[in-house]
Amino acid sequence: MGRPDMSGGAGPTGEHPAGISFPRAGSDRVRGTVRIAPAVLLEMIEMTVLRVEGVAGCEPWRRADRRGDGPHDERVAERADRTYEAGGVRVRLLDDHIEAEVSVSLGPGAAITPVSQALRRDIGVAVNQMLGLSVTSVNVFVAGIIDPADR
Repeated sequence: MGRPDMSGGAGPTGEHPAGISFPRAGSDRVRGTVRIAPAVLLEMIEMTVLRVEGVAGCEPWRRADRRGDGPHDERVAERADRTYEAGGVRVRLLDDHIEAEVSVSLGPGAAITPVSQALRRDIGVAVNQMLGLSVTSVNVFVAGIIDPADR
């Protein structure tokens, strides 16, 4: 069976029979803006963190942040300096790059240095591939070690 005609009667030049021109598929003539909600960026980073071997979970900043300047709930908080945080992820947006902080708990036997290196690498790759932004730093805060038997 043949492929359905999705052109709406348009000829091969992209000209509609009624004389209306429109961009062809794959054309760069269509312009627009894509905006990413900060919550999406934070969630993407958290999903990346949770895939790293040795990470047991993200720890909310209200427990992990001893400086006391973190939010006290799970909503996305925004600061004046374009810093966003939710759960165990904090991100600062700077023009075409970001700085990230993650608060994690590790599983028993996880080695901190290799897990931290994997977190830095994987977060940098994920943000670059999905958003085209570069990550200038990823700070890892190990909030604790969780025994699976305790969950």
